[in-house]
Amino acid sequence: MAVGKKFPDFPLAGSVTGQEFLVGYNADATSEMRTSIQTIIDAVEVSAKDEIVFENGSQITSKTISYIAPNTDTTLDTVDLSKYSSVKYIIDIRSDTTFCTAETLVTSFSGNSYMTTYGILGNEDLLNLMTTISGATISLKNGQTSLSGLSANITGTYLR
Repeated sequence: MAVGKKFPDFPLAGSVTGQEFLVGYNADATSEMRTSIQTIIDAVEVSAKDEIVFENGSQITSKTISYIAPNTDTTLDTVDLSKYSSVKYIIDIRSDTTFCTAETLVTSFSGNSYMTTYGILGNEDLLNLMTTISGATISLKNGQTSLSGLSANITGTYLR
């Protein structure tokens, strides 16, 4: 796993022919270090939860909600505000006959939640987003729709 690895921890590359490299230097500029981009890509692992956690605590998470019940509010995600200050979502809601994809930003400040949605593609009737806040938790919900057979794929980038 690449978390916690420093540049010198990656294997040095021998030949520079036919590969893309990252090159770095010791702090005193006395020696060059280089490794291939493929070496770094191979060192990154995505966990079974489909999330990547960065060293600063920010993360990217992806999940699927296989069924959105008609005529009910559906919680798409909940965020622990003691861990994260803001989230950027890509939301894709689909059925066999229609779809809607959009980006949404969610944040909170002084006990209030704020949200904006943009880049909406497809059937906007599928998208009825709202936020609720309770204590140290903010929830992103999709409001009621009369359509049935909906599912959602959600990717969130969570910022500390």
